[in-house]
Amino acid sequence: MAAISLLLLCVYALFVLPTSLGRHPTVASVSHSPFPGPASSSVQTETGTSNTAAAPTKYASDLRRRAAELHSEISRFNERENAIVKQRNLWQTANKLNSELAQLKERQNLLGGAPAGGTPIAVPAGGKAAARGSSSSSSGCAVTRHPQYRIAMALPWMSAVSKTANAKLPPWLPFFISTASHSSLLVDWFIFHEGALSAANLPRTLHATNVRFVDLKAGGMASLFGRTIAASLGLPQANATAIISRMRYMFQKWPRLVAEYKPAYGSIFSEWFVNYTHWGYSDMDVVLGQLARFIERSELRDHQIVTYSFGDTEAVYLRGQWTMHQNVQKVNEIWMRCKHLSDGLQHELFQKVAWARRMEVLGKQSYHKRFLSAEGCYSHKAAHTPGVNIKVANKQFVGLTVGRPATDDVYVVDGALWVCRREAREPSIAALRLASGPGCDVELRGVQRSVGQPQRFEVTHEGCGNWMPQEFRMCAVHLKGSDKHNLLLSEGKFFSQEYEEVGAILAEKGRCKQGAFFHMQEWKKRWDESGANIDAKAKFDNFKLSQDGIHALPVS
Repeated sequence: MAAISLLLLCVYALFVLPTSLGRHPTVASVSHSPFPGPASSSVQTETGTSNTAAAPTKYASDLRRRAAELHSEISRFNERENAIVKQRNLWQTANKLNSELAQLKERQNLLGGAPAGGTPIAVPAGGKAAARGSSSSSSGCAVTRHPQYRIAMALPWMSAVSKTANAKLPPWLPFFISTASHSSLLVDWFIFHEGALSAANLPRTLHATNVRFVDLKAGGMASLFGRTIAASLGLPQANATAIISRMRYMFQKWPRLVAEYKPAYGSIFSEWFVNYTHWGYSDMDVVLGQLARFIERSELRDHQIVTYSFGDTEAVYLRGQWTMHQNVQKVNEIWMRCKHLSDGLQHELFQKVAWARRMEVLGKQSYHKRFLSAEGCYSHKAAHTPGVNIKVANKQFVGLTVGRPATDDVYVVDGALWVCRREAREPSIAALRLASGPGCDVELRGVQRSVGQPQRFEVTHEGCGNWMPQEFRMCAVHLKGSDKHNLLLSEGKFFSQEYEEVGAILAEKGRCKQGAFFHMQEWKKRWDESGANIDAKAKFDNFKLSQDGIHALPVS
């Protein structure tokens, strides 16, 4: 607008005003003025030799000179505008390069040259074995790593701000770490934290070479999240600083908020994922079985995103307990299509901080928090992204009962995870051990076989996911209660695929069924945070898990 105003002024000064001055009313006043004057004066005025005519002529000259100066100023203004645009583009490029360099330096400093990008959990030198037994990283395979596929699972963990120096760790953490070790053929687990996890506050007997703790130091989680997200979005440093500041405040107030950014983990933790074919996110309140028996080659090869459900087939969305992605740019940038993670990120954080501070002023400790799950926008955008095929497979178990007794118990036996119907008689642990079979299958054939052709269906906005905005809900109400269908999603089209189970995943005459993992979800809410519900005699890789806690395996 400034340039246009200057240009109009120049046009007026160069063309309109000089023309008006050339027809100055002094000449006309000789013939028409009601005031008589000497004839010589009128002649002198007309020829421009009098002092009266000299003033407007000088004024016009000044205007022409000023117009020329304005022309020069406009040129300089345009040059500055072009320079600013070029500078902005160069700055964005430099910002991305600086971010990558900072990440490389950070990785070197934090990881100390660890080959797989983290500190593996291992028995310290001279460590004394405890009676609870030690976990094994062996998966029962002839090879230690799959020759073609490798999955990096990210688990950022924040502890709530406490008056005590030491963060309170989940009491079930050792059981997660131990059971995760049995997935070493395919999966590496990266637990990112801010100094809360170390060998000093973990059991000495844990040994899981594929579980790596990455210490980001105090405030490092928000710095990493904010810096990498801002760089991915091409935001200036000032914006990145504001994002980091607000994230740091919110992560301290509500640690669970880190899960809101699960869709962006492929960008946030990209430096740790360089050598992996796939990356994913999961939860820490799970115990795992023989993952290599359940993950299929076709899932890794033919689908860009794969998520495991627990039979709630009517809910068409990506699960936070297990979702893995092909590590390619097209997939890693899907999160940018969600406004609250991209263009609206700063506004969203501002709202979160403002609400938290308001509640703090009111003295409220417990209040509703704004949380936008990956099950909403991200699932919807991924399902409608061109060239992205998604599979929702029924392979996990979950503990949902709270107010009434559970009907099942979980048994982890030498790396295999079994869910057994609760009866007066405990299942035979020897029978479960015998039925568990090998802990891996390098061919990744899986335990499910498709039956018939995929059947297309239309999703609705009602019948599932009431916690998410209606615009993102994708429900298949006609499949509610079906535990024999998986879902296939591709570019806004939805299909159900019937399957049958193959392989030895049933035992005790069908009473027990083997699964990929168990999510404690509601069960853990009944447990004491001090760990009082965990039996001191329970071994980390052989135990029973129930609604009431974690116990030693029954003697069979």
